[in-house]
Amino acid sequence: ARDGLWIAGAVDAIDVDAWRAALAAGSAEKRAVPDLTGINLQIGNLDAAGRRFHDLKVNATRQAAAWQADLSGREVDGKVSWTTSGDGQLVARLKHLSLPAPATGVRAGTSGSSQRLPSIDLIAERFEFEGRKFGRLTALAVPQPGGWHLQRLEIVNPESTLNVDGSWALSQFPRTDINVRLEVADIGKFFARMGWPEGVKGGSAILEGPVAWTGS
Repeated sequence: ARDGLWIAGAVDAIDVDAWRAALAAGSAEKRAVPDLTGINLQIGNLDAAGRRFHDLKVNATRQAAAWQADLSGREVDGKVSWTTSGDGQLVARLKHLSLPAPATGVRAGTSGSSQRLPSIDLIAERFEFEGRKFGRLTALAVPQPGGWHLQRLEIVNPESTLNVDGSWALSQFPRTDINVRLEVADIGKFFARMGWPEGVKGGSAILEGPVAWTGS
């Protein structure tokens, strides 16, 4: 009894990268998507960029070129908006975000000079990466010719503050150029948070300077 196409239900698994490849293939007429207006799905396993997310509930609605979504799952919890105009813009305000280790048997997303990256405005109050609890994450990034400009990446926890800005060039041989400032209030506790062997008790440190390498 509502305008547009609504999808609701439960599904065991969704492969986001496979769907992206399928929708990008063929002519514009074949790629045409119906007037999709809302999604209410419970997803058992969602595979994206080589990682697997579990027990994810997605409740999303679209107005014009913008999607608003509430996400709730084992690895992510919060609100997300996605605007399709231009290269796209993702805005996320999350209570929790956990990026699991790459999953066995899950294909990684493709990359290359033809890939276009969206603008990112993301805050996660609790950010975990492959089992390590990093703290509060803030990330601001915009596309630039040939790649991505990282305006701000900040990770804050009781032991340390990390600030990063710079650029990521997309090509056959990607290159990363960033400026880093890491302030550590307690080196021993910082090592423990990173999962490194205990070699220092207490102590403080500052690490600052440019870092560059060939690769993502």
